[in-house]
Amino acid sequence: MNRNKGHPVSMNDFEVSVMADLTFPLIITYQLFWFSDNITQFLAKERFYQASNGIIIGSLDDFTYERTEMEGAERVYLLGFGSNKSSNCYKEMKILCMSEEEKLTLHMQISSAIHELVDKAQNCKDGSSYMVWDIK
Repeated sequence: MNRNKGHPVSMNDFEVSVMADLTFPLIITYQLFWFSDNITQFLAKERFYQASNGIIIGSLDDFTYERTEMEGAERVYLLGFGSNKSSNCYKEMKILCMSEEEKLTLHMQISSAIHELVDKAQNCKDGSSYMVWDIK
């Protein structure tokens, strides 16, 4: 949602700008274009943020998605947002899925987790995220 209502939209109006490409079968491609220092500073203090759907978002200068199994429990990490200046944070992240249903479910989970992170970093209680999504 845009903070600057009634004015032309600029990058500074959003905490997160993400491209999501779902056009290829079984593949989701994401790219962070820009995000504010608020996300980076929030994750620097908190280290990790766990979304309500279980995805754990951590600070890293690279943008990656990882599933790990520890002691019989699976954990899903979305790592990035460690820097909005490093070139690594802008690289594309591709996720290969086993089915189209899994692809759509995973996309909804990642979208929801990033929205929650932005709301938490902004200390929003009404669910009004400062984000823009470019979806192909």
